[in-house]
Amino acid sequence: DRLVQDIQSSATRISELVASIKVYSHMDRSAEHKPTDVRVGVDNTLTMLAHKVRQKSIDLRRDMDESLPLVSANAGELNQVWTNLIDNAIDAVDEGGQITIRALSNEQWIEVAVEDDGPGIPEELRAQIFDPFFTTKEVGIGTGLGLGIADRIVKLHGGHIEVRTRPGETVMCVRLPVSARP
Repeated sequence: DRLVQDIQSSATRISELVASIKVYSHMDRSAEHKPTDVRVGVDNTLTMLAHKVRQKSIDLRRDMDESLPLVSANAGELNQVWTNLIDNAIDAVDEGGQITIRALSNEQWIEVAVEDDGPGIPEELRAQIFDPFFTTKEVGIGTGLGLGIADRIVKLHGGHIEVRTRPGETVMCVRLPVSARP
């Protein structure tokens, strides 16, 4: 009986991962901008990165307004943004650290903020973080492309990324217009 329960549980988990991968990658969609729920993209990204969160015993908090409006976007591209920001936050925090993902909106903007309690970005490096190939990670760990790609995608969607950082707190805040330009 226990073995059957384990197999059922594993099959359910595999099915959930495959469904998340399909939605996350938007393999069955064109590159057109369509009405997009950013919460779904963030949640699928969290599913994809759940193993890294568990490995570091991170306290992950999700605070997303359930009434967020849809944005006109390429959902697959936005998922690259969420992946890069959340993955960087995971890398930044120590074992047992905390990451909070918030999403809220007003009539003009949707704002998604990824906040971590890592060491912060040193002032002398802040101007470079969106430059291609710039990384603070060890050789072989980071390519230095993540934030540059995220910044480019957000700008293509009519938005911008704001960075607030100090020791013990970094917030990467993505603002997208509610009626994004295709």
